[in-house]
Amino acid sequence: MLKRVLIISIGITLLVTVNSVFAKMMESSKPRLSTKAQRLGKIQARVIALSKKLSLTDLQRKQITDILTKVKDDTAKILEDAGENIREVKARGEEEIDKVLNKEQKDKFSNVHEEEVDEDIVKVFKTTY
Repeated sequence: MLKRVLIISIGITLLVTVNSVFAKMMESSKPRLSTKAQRLGKIQARVIALSKKLSLTDLQRKQITDILTKVKDDTAKILEDAGENIREVKARGEEEIDKVLNKEQKDKFSNVHEEEVDEDIVKVFKTTY
């Protein structure tokens, strides 16, 4: 019995933690995944700033632009993958919790979970970009 309670507690703690981290990501004052055009604009601004500070040559500006473009593209891909991984982990956690609940608890948990998802969606739409 104690082992079951411990497992449930750990599962709930994990879900709450992952959920709050994901919610914080979604509440950011700027979007995590920018469009390619937005990324290029940021890169150009960064290269201009570096060029002024470091007196870069045309070749150096081109090379740095290429490097930063690759870094931004790779970072965007990592963030996309991370979002998918988070959704998969959360789904597995919910399935595991579902296994330890009785019918009545499952119904209540489903309602609570839907409310939490709705709250997260509202937070995303309230976020100003």
